[in-house]
Amino acid sequence: MLDTRLTNAHVITMDPAHPVARDLGIWRGRVVGLDGAVTGLPAREVVDLQGATVLPGFIDSHVHLAWTGLKAATPSVAPCTRAEDILAVVARAVADQPDGAWVDLAGYDQRALGRHLTAAELDKVSDGRKVFMIHDSGHGCVVNSAVLDLLPAQAAAGQGFLAESAMTAARRLRLPYSQEELADAIERAGRQCLAEGITACAEAGIGGGLLGHSPVEAGAYQMLRDRGRLPLRVQLMAAGDTLRPVAAHPADGSPLRAVQFMVERASDSGQPIGPAEAITVEEALYAYTAAGAFACHWEDDAGSLSPGKRADLVVLGDDPCRVETSRIGDIEVVETYVDGRPTAHLG
Repeated sequence: MLDTRLTNAHVITMDPAHPVARDLGIWRGRVVGLDGAVTGLPAREVVDLQGATVLPGFIDSHVHLAWTGLKAATPSVAPCTRAEDILAVVARAVADQPDGAWVDLAGYDQRALGRHLTAAELDKVSDGRKVFMIHDSGHGCVVNSAVLDLLPAQAAAGQGFLAESAMTAARRLRLPYSQEELADAIERAGRQCLAEGITACAEAGIGGGLLGHSPVEAGAYQMLRDRGRLPLRVQLMAAGDTLRPVAAHPADGSPLRAVQFMVERASDSGQPIGPAEAITVEEALYAYTAAGAFACHWEDDAGSLSPGKRADLVVLGDDPCRVETSRIGDIEVVETYVDGRPTAHLG
């Protein structure tokens, strides 16, 4: 007897052997069959999804989870657009901390101000305490008296990682983002991987919110512009990432919003970002499911809704492949199953 049978569903399996299904059977946390293989079997629970779309659970290949939690629990100066408003938030945060304590804040973004805050301004409201503000991009900070731009150092580290990681025992190559000449790096890595018989994974990324975050805006734009179709052109498997909480829409870190960006190639303000690098909805969903599983060495266990794999899946309020592209990011996640059980029933 099955534990659960999902029926009357539009299941996009990401399995080329059975791309779409109506019924999906679950037993002991695993997918045991699709359609005719399970339709007639008894089940402890039958869930009629009334035509809802089902996809494998999304896999985010690059996410800053600890930092996301830190931002959620830290006072934020976003979305302040005036220096006096930011300083008022700092003053309130300072008042909540004991003498001698560091005061941490998140969400700093100088773009709306047209300049950076000064040490003198912070000193007036810090009451002698050290104030540490994390830049909204995650690539810089303000510490009372200085703005620390970390992007160039990170770019250099990324270039070194590319050089050192070209060959791995696991026969996978992960390309972290760098701020300059990413497209050339991907193409070189792709050629090398093909020559050596290596399948590579390149982060797909999202963008828009990162533009203009630092003095090396042009480098960030290059990074975002050259991602998308390029990895596919050189036969790299592109695993999707949200870069949460750095990139666009940091509050939700939604893979569906990232899928929308990969198809639309537009920033929050509508600015085109390399429209020629757009990929299809199907390719973007593959990046966040099967390709993500492969990047994590989980391809035997996750990434597609195939018999024998874990029953990790999402039930969506609409089909990303059928709605207008501009609506993909707002599709509701109706339910999430982990090991065959709705997450609302876990723990």
